Amino acid sequence: MRSLKSMMLAMTCVLAGILSAKESVRLYSHAEDPRRNPDYTRHHVKPPDPDLLGHRVHFGSLRGMGYGIYKELLDQFVDRDRLGDIIWANYNMLDRPDLADRVAELKRRGLFLFDMWGFVPGCETPDRAGSHGIPNAARELFERELGDHWLGMDNGEYDGNYIHGWADLAMPFGGNRVERYLEFQNFFERFHQLQGNKLATTLSLNFGHYFLKEGCFTMIGAESGQCLPNAQLFYSFIRGAGKQYGVPWHAAISIFNRWGWKVYQEDMRTLPPEKYGPGATKGTSLALLKRLVYQQLFGNCSVIGLEGSHYITTKKDGDVLSPIGRLQRRAMDWYDRNGDPGILQTPVALMFDFYQGWTFPRHQYKHEIFRVWGMQPYDEGDHFADGVLEMLYPGYADSGYFRDERGFLSPTPYGDIADCILSDTAAWQLDRYGVVVLVGKITPGAEMRDTLSLYAARGGHLVMTAGNARSLFPNGLPKGKVTVLPGGEWGVEEKPQCAVPVNYFKTARIALPRPHPLKPETRAALDGIFRSQRLFAASDDDAANGLSIMSCRRARGDWTLCVLNETWEEKPLAIRSIAAGRIVSMEELPADASERNDIGFGYDGSTNLVIGADSPSRIAGGAVRLFRVKTEEGDGVADMPELRPVPNSSRNVFVLRGNASIKETILRRPTFFRNYGGVMVDWRYLAQRSLEQVERERNWIAIQGLDVLVDLSSGLNLFPDLRLSDNCPEERERTDKALADLICKMSLIGAKDLVVAKHVNPELGMKPEVAAANQYEGLRRLCRDAAAKGITVHLRQSPFRSTPTLAALASEIKTINAANLRPAPSLAALLRSVGGDVAAAEKAIRAEKDAAIWLLSTPALDEHNQPYSLHEPIAGVDARLVGALREKIGARMAFDALYRSSDDEWRDARLFGTEDSH
Repeated sequence: MRSLKSMMLAMTCVLAGILSAKESVRLYSHAEDPRRNPDYTRHHVKPPDPDLLGHRVHFGSLRGMGYGIYKELLDQFVDRDRLGDIIWANYNMLDRPDLADRVAELKRRGLFLFDMWGFVPGCETPDRAGSHGIPNAARELFERELGDHWLGMDNGEYDGNYIHGWADLAMPFGGNRVERYLEFQNFFERFHQLQGNKLATTLSLNFGHYFLKEGCFTMIGAESGQCLPNAQLFYSFIRGAGKQYGVPWHAAISIFNRWGWKVYQEDMRTLPPEKYGPGATKGTSLALLKRLVYQQLFGNCSVIGLEGSHYITTKKDGDVLSPIGRLQRRAMDWYDRNGDPGILQTPVALMFDFYQGWTFPRHQYKHEIFRVWGMQPYDEGDHFADGVLEMLYPGYADSGYFRDERGFLSPTPYGDIADCILSDTAAWQLDRYGVVVLVGKITPGAEMRDTLSLYAARGGHLVMTAGNARSLFPNGLPKGKVTVLPGGEWGVEEKPQCAVPVNYFKTARIALPRPHPLKPETRAALDGIFRSQRLFAASDDDAANGLSIMSCRRARGDWTLCVLNETWEEKPLAIRSIAAGRIVSMEELPADASERNDIGFGYDGSTNLVIGADSPSRIAGGAVRLFRVKTEEGDGVADMPELRPVPNSSRNVFVLRGNASIKETILRRPTFFRNYGGVMVDWRYLAQRSLEQVERERNWIAIQGLDVLVDLSSGLNLFPDLRLSDNCPEERERTDKALADLICKMSLIGAKDLVVAKHVNPELGMKPEVAAANQYEGLRRLCRDAAAKGITVHLRQSPFRSTPTLAALASEIKTINAANLRPAPSLAALLRSVGGDVAAAEKAIRAEKDAAIWLLSTPALDEHNQPYSLHEPIAGVDARLVGALREKIGARMAFDALYRSSDDEWRDARLFGTEDSH
C-alpha cells in the first residue's frame, strides 16, 4: 500500500501534466551567433559567424581536391552546376606538390575549405589516410591564405569508432562515468592536436557536446542515412550542443546504407537486393535523401550537402547531373526562391548529466546494447532517457536496421520540438526553453540546484523524476513551476517487461524490445507536458500517424512548416494550429517532386510501391510538403526576447591543491570556465614534472585559453626547501637551480604570474637588518630572472612573514623596487591585522590600488582569539567586503581557502560570479 504522501504526490504530478496544456509555449526566434557565447573569446577556434556566412545556408559541392584536374572539377561543381561553395576536401590533397596553387584557386573563387576528411589514428597508408596529422606548413598555408574560409580538419565519425575500438581497452575495465569521460577526452585531445587543433566534427554517435567543449571546432554535424542513428534525434543532440557551446551545425547526407551505395552510371547493371555494392537502386532511397535534405534545412543547419554521386558520366554529354545532383540543385533553388525557413522552434530541452555518456540503445558500433560510454550498462535514469526519446521520436531505435528505411526519420506526435543538452548549461541558456526535462541521474550539488532554481523562478517549467527531486532538492522543491513525475523513483518499470537478456543479433531486424519502459503514469504525465508545447499538427489524428512536422518561425505570426511522410503510404494531411494562433492564411511552397520518376526513388528491394498522390488533404508516401502559414498569435505563445549572455567569471582563479593534473582538475568540474578563468598551482606542481610532461600539458592549457599562476610561497621557507638568503653557498646554488628550472617550466606552460612570500631570517650568523636586506636582494634577483620571461612577481601578504598589514606589504614592495613586483593582499591576513574590524578592512581594501591578485580566504580563531587557519572559505563574510573587492575590476580573485566540498567551492565562487550566480 503506497503512503498517502506518495499517492498525493503522484496525483499532483499527473494533474500538473494535464493542466500544463494551458500554458504558453515559449518562442525563441533569434538566430544563433557564436560571438555571443561567453566562451567565444576564450576558445582557441572562432567558429564561423552569421556575417561570415552571409546570413544564409551554404551547400557542399566537391568532396575532394586531390585530383589533378581540380580546376575543371571546380568549374563543373561550383560554376556550371552551382552545387555550392563548400569544398569537402580529402586528406590526400595535403600531399599534392601544387598544394599552394590549389589553395590560391580556392581563395580566388572565395570558396570555403571544410572538414578535410580521411584521418585515421593509428594507421599509416600510402594515401595519407593515416595518423601523421596535418603538416605545419599546410596548416600555416591554410590559415595565412584562406583565413576564416579555412574551416578545419575532420573529426569524422570517431565518436562511434572510439566506442567500437577503444572504449573496451580501458584499464581497469569498469570504473565510473567520470573516469570514462576522462579517457574519452584524453584520446581526442591527441586526435585534435595531430590535426592542428582546428576541426569540424561529423558525428556517428551523440558525443558532440564533449568535442565542442574543447574549444577547437568550427562546426558540428553528422552524416545521416547510412547505418547511422535517427536523424531527428541526431540533430536534437547536435542543435543542443551547438546552442550550448556556440558552434553552428552542418549536415552531410549519406548515399550509403547496410546494403550498398547509390551510384548512377550509364552502363551500370542493377544488383539484386541481397547483393551488397553500388547501383542506382542501392543505398539510400531518393525519397529519404530528399526528406533528409529538407529536415536539415528546416533544422537550421548552416551547411548542407549530399555525400556524392552527383553526376552520371554519359558517352554523349559527359558528366551530367544525376538524380542526386538534381535533388540537391532543386533544394538550393527552393531556398533561393523562398528564403530562409526561419528558426526551428524547440521549446523543450532534455538535460542529461554531463558525465552520463548516454547513447542510443543499439547502434552499429557495438554489439552490446543498452550501454553508456560503450561499456557500462544502462541504469534506471538511462532507461528513462530512452523512454522519453521514444515518446518524442517513436521508433528511433529502428534506424539503420530495416531495408524499408523506417527509423531514419520518425513520426513526431508533438512535433520536432526538443534539444538535448548537458548539465553544464548555464541558467541564462535554459531561458530559451519553456520546459526542461531532467533525463538520467543528474549529479547533485549546490551549483546545479541554484541553476535549476533560477530557471524555474524565471518562469521555466522544470520536470524531473522523484529520484532526481530527492537528490537535487533534499530541502524542498524550488519556487516556480516544477513537476515531479509519478511512477516511482525513476519512472520506469523495475522488473523486465520482455524476455532478457535482449540479444543484439536476434533483434537486429525487429523493433527493439525495451526491458524497462516508462510506467504508464509517467508516460501519461509526460504526454500532457509535451502536448502543451505543440505549435502545429499535420493531421486531425494526434497519435503517431506516420507524419512528422517541423515548425519554423520567421517573424511574429509568420511560419514555415515542413511536413514529412515517414511511411511509404499515402496519409491524410490536415495542418492545424495548436498554440500558434488562428491560421489566417496558408500557401504551399512546392518542392519539386520529379525524383518520384527516377530509378532509385524507393528503397532497395522495393517493388510496386503505391505511394499515392499529394493533394490538399493527402500526402504521398515518402513525400515532403512545405507551407507558409500566417497566424494571429495570441496567449498560446510567449515571444522571448533575445537572450543576453551572461559572461564567464574570467577573473576568478581556482587554487589547485595537491598534484592532480590541471586538466583533470578542470575536467572534473564541468562548469569550471563559467566560474573561473585561471588556476594557481603550487610550485611543486612544476618542480616534480619533467620538461616533457610540462610540454604535453601545454597543448590543452593553450587551447582552453587558461591562465596559469604559480605559488612559490610554500617553497620559500629557508629550510628545508628554498631560500632567498645567500648565507649558505650550497643551499643558494640549489635554490638558484630550482628557481631557474621553475621559471623555465612556467614559460613553457604559459604561466605569467608568480606568487612569492618572504621567509624567516636565519637564526645565526646574520643581523636582522642584514638578513632582511639579504632577502630583498634575493627577491630582486628573482624578479629580474622572471622579467626576462615576461613573468610578474606578486608578494604575498602574510602575518607570519613580516608582512602582516597592507602598509607593511607596500613598504616591502617599495624597498625591493622591482618593476615587475606587485602586492598580493590576503583577505585573511587583512582581517587578522585589523582584528576583524569590517569597517577598517573595507577602508583598506578600497584604498589599495596596486594589487593585480587578491588572495581570498578568511581566518579561523580558537576560543583564545588565536588563528589556527588563514584558509577558510569566504562565504558568510560581510557583504561590504565582498562589494569592495568586486569593485577591483583590474584584479584577479584567487580563492585561497581549503575547500572540503564542491559546494563550498561554489558558495565562494558565486560571490564573485555573474548575475546568474546570485
